[in-house]
Amino acid sequence: MKLTAKANTRSGPRKRPLTLLTIEEEKRLRGEIAGETRYLNAVHGRIRVSDDDNSDAHLSPGHIKDIDTSAIEVRIKRRQRALDAMSPQAHKFIGAKRQSACKEMREHEDFFRKHMLTSREMGRYPKGDDHELQQEYMRACEKSIAMEVGNSEFQRRAHRYKELARRLDPDNADLPNLERFRPVVRTGGRIRRY
Repeated sequence: MKLTAKANTRSGPRKRPLTLLTIEEEKRLRGEIAGETRYLNAVHGRIRVSDDDNSDAHLSPGHIKDIDTSAIEVRIKRRQRALDAMSPQAHKFIGAKRQSACKEMREHEDFFRKHMLTSREMGRYPKGDDHELQQEYMRACEKSIAMEVGNSEFQRRAHRYKELARRLDPDNADLPNLERFRPVVRTGGRIRRY
């Protein structure tokens, strides 16, 4: 199921894909809403801000009558609508959809394990005086472009995997992290996969 939102363009309304918020983005948006709500409450006299509070909501009584709060109220409503529409909590999978999403995630995980560079390849760096290290770095860059960065299927799957992970478990910040599937090379040269 694709999430979409209506967008008005010159040619008329059309649907555009809707991205889900990450945990950090959701916390930031909730904090902004709370801060502006606190400011409005202070302006309208619903709360009293003490002198020892270092809040930006403190205004002297003479300035309160000159403040137009309509723009702030509109901004709070717009942010709240965005939070309601893009919060992973609002679009959490349940039942059969959850099972099919888990199955799709496992397919993506298998693909990532096969196509991601090893941790050793990712740790390569260029060095001007060591020709062998320079060559290894160039090979790692070419492989990265071919298998991860420049691979449109990898990018599409990564985006879809992250969306599914946010909808399956919105409170788990590590679930959308693809680095969990990167093969780790031990010093003996054997590849260990998670």
